[in-house]
Amino acid sequence: HKKAQRAMSAGRSKRLEEQVEAFQQQRAAEHAVVQERDRMQQAAWMETAAAEARLAHEMVENSKREETEDAERQCREELIAADEFQREMLEATQEAKAMRIAQEASLREELMGLERQERQLIYAKLRNTRP
Repeated sequence: HKKAQRAMSAGRSKRLEEQVEAFQQQRAAEHAVVQERDRMQQAAWMETAAAEARLAHEMVENSKREETEDAERQCREELIAADEFQREMLEATQEAKAMRIAQEASLREELMGLERQERQLIYAKLRNTRP
Protein backbone atom coordinates (compact mmCIF):
# COMPACT_ATOMS: atom_id res chain seq x y z
CA HIS A 1 0.00 0.00 0.00
CA LYS A 2 2.75 2.44 0.96
CA LYS A 3 4.71 1.33 -2.07
CA ALA A 4 1.76 2.17 -4.30
CA GLN A 5 1.33 5.53 -2.54
CA ARG A 6 5.06 6.30 -2.99
CA ALA A 7 4.80 5.29 -6.68
CA MET A 8 1.76 7.55 -7.14
CA SER A 9 3.51 10.33 -5.24
CA ALA A 10 6.64 9.88 -7.35
CA GLY A 11 4.51 9.91 -10.49
CA ARG A 12 2.73 13.06 -9.34
CA SER A 13 6.06 14.60 -8.44
CA LYS A 14 7.48 13.77 -11.87
CA ARG A 15 4.41 15.22 -13.62
CA LEU A 16 4.66 18.32 -11.46
CA GLU A 17 8.35 18.71 -12.36
CA GLU A 18 7.50 18.30 -16.07
CA GLN A 19 4.73 20.91 -15.75
CA VAL A 20 7.11 23.31 -13.97
CA GLU A 21 9.76 22.77 -16.66
CA ALA A 22 7.21 23.28 -19.46
CA PHE A 23 5.98 26.46 -17.73
CA GLN A 24 9.57 27.72 -17.39
CA GLN A 25 10.24 26.97 -21.08
CA GLN A 26 7.04 28.79 -22.06
CA ARG A 27 8.05 31.77 -19.90
CA ALA A 28 11.52 31.80 -21.48
CA ALA A 29 9.98 31.70 -24.96
CA GLU A 30 7.56 34.52 -24.09
CA HIS A 31 10.45 36.53 -22.64
CA ALA A 32 12.44 36.00 -25.88
CA VAL A 33 9.42 37.17 -27.93
CA VAL A 34 9.07 40.27 -25.73
CA GLN A 35 12.80 41.02 -26.03
CA GLU A 36 12.65 40.61 -29.83
CA ARG A 37 9.59 42.90 -30.01
CA ASP A 38 11.40 45.49 -27.86
CA ARG A 39 14.50 45.23 -30.06
CA MET A 40 12.38 45.66 -33.20
CA GLN A 41 10.57 48.65 -31.64
CA GLN A 42 13.91 50.24 -30.75
CA ALA A 43 15.16 49.64 -34.31
CA ALA A 44 11.95 51.17 -35.70
CA TRP A 45 12.38 54.25 -33.50
CA MET A 46 15.98 54.61 -34.61
CA GLU A 47 14.96 54.23 -38.27
CA THR A 48 12.21 56.82 -37.79
CA ALA A 49 14.67 59.25 -36.23
CA ALA A 50 17.13 58.68 -39.07
CA ALA A 51 14.36 59.17 -41.65
CA GLU A 52 13.30 62.42 -39.97
CA ALA A 53 16.91 63.64 -40.03
CA ARG A 54 17.21 62.73 -43.72
CA LEU A 55 13.93 64.51 -44.47
CA ALA A 56 15.11 67.67 -42.70
CA HIS A 57 18.38 67.53 -44.65
CA GLU A 58 16.47 67.01 -47.92
CA MET A 59 14.22 69.99 -47.20
CA VAL A 60 17.33 72.17 -46.77
CA GLU A 61 18.83 70.75 -49.97
CA ASN A 62 15.59 71.09 -51.98
CA SER A 63 15.92 74.82 -52.55
CA LYS A 64 19.47 74.34 -53.88
CA ARG A 65 18.32 71.35 -55.92
CA GLU A 66 15.46 73.28 -57.55
CA GLU A 67 17.92 75.80 -58.97
CA THR A 68 20.17 72.97 -60.13
CA GLU A 69 17.19 71.09 -61.62
CA ASP A 70 16.16 74.16 -63.62
CA ALA A 71 19.66 74.43 -65.07
CA GLU A 72 19.75 70.66 -65.72
CA ARG A 73 16.32 70.80 -67.38
CA GLN A 74 17.50 73.59 -69.68
CA CYS A 75 20.65 71.60 -70.54
CA ARG A 76 18.57 68.48 -71.24
CA GLU A 77 16.27 70.48 -73.53
CA GLU A 78 19.28 71.85 -75.39
CA LEU A 79 20.78 68.36 -75.68
CA ILE A 80 17.48 67.00 -76.98
CA ALA A 81 17.30 69.81 -79.55
CA ALA A 82 20.92 69.16 -80.61
CA ASP A 83 20.22 65.43 -80.82
CA GLU A 84 17.13 66.07 -82.96
CA PHE A 85 19.16 68.36 -85.25
CA GLN A 86 21.87 65.70 -85.54
CA ARG A 87 19.21 63.08 -86.36
CA GLU A 88 17.73 65.35 -89.06
CA MET A 89 21.19 65.93 -90.54
CA LEU A 90 21.85 62.18 -90.57
CA GLU A 91 18.51 61.55 -92.31
CA ALA A 92 19.28 64.25 -94.89
CA THR A 93 22.74 62.74 -95.46
CA GLN A 94 21.23 59.27 -95.89
CA GLU A 95 18.61 60.61 -98.31
CA ALA A 96 21.31 62.40 -100.31
CA LYS A 97 23.39 59.21 -100.38
CA ALA A 98 20.38 57.17 -101.55
CA MET A 99 19.69 59.75 -104.29
CA ARG A 100 23.35 59.66 -105.37
CA ILE A 101 23.27 55.84 -105.52
CA ALA A 102 20.05 55.96 -107.56
CA GLN A 103 21.61 58.58 -109.90
CA GLU A 104 24.73 56.45 -110.32
CA ALA A 105 22.59 53.41 -111.16
CA SER A 106 20.58 55.45 -113.67
CA LEU A 107 23.77 56.82 -115.26
CA ARG A 108 25.22 53.29 -115.44
CA GLU A 109 22.09 52.07 -117.22
CA GLU A 110 22.25 55.05 -119.59
CA LEU A 111 25.95 54.38 -120.24
CA MET A 112 25.27 50.68 -120.91
CA GLY A 113 22.52 51.69 -123.34
CA LEU A 114 24.89 54.07 -125.13
CA GLU A 115 27.59 51.39 -125.29
CA ARG A 116 25.03 48.95 -126.73
CA GLN A 117 24.04 51.52 -129.38
CA GLU A 118 27.72 52.17 -130.14
CA ARG A 119 28.33 48.42 -130.66
CA GLN A 120 25.25 48.15 -132.87
CA LEU A 121 26.48 51.10 -134.94
CA ILE A 122 29.93 49.52 -135.25
CA TYR A 123 28.41 46.17 -136.33
CA ALA A 124 26.15 47.92 -138.82
CA LYS A 125 29.11 49.85 -140.19
CA LEU A 126 31.14 46.63 -140.49
CA ARG A 127 28.26 44.89 -142.28
CA ASN A 128 27.85 47.80 -144.67
CA THR A 129 31.57 47.95 -145.50
CA ARG A 130 31.85 44.24 -146.29
CA PRO A 131 31.86 43.27 -149.93
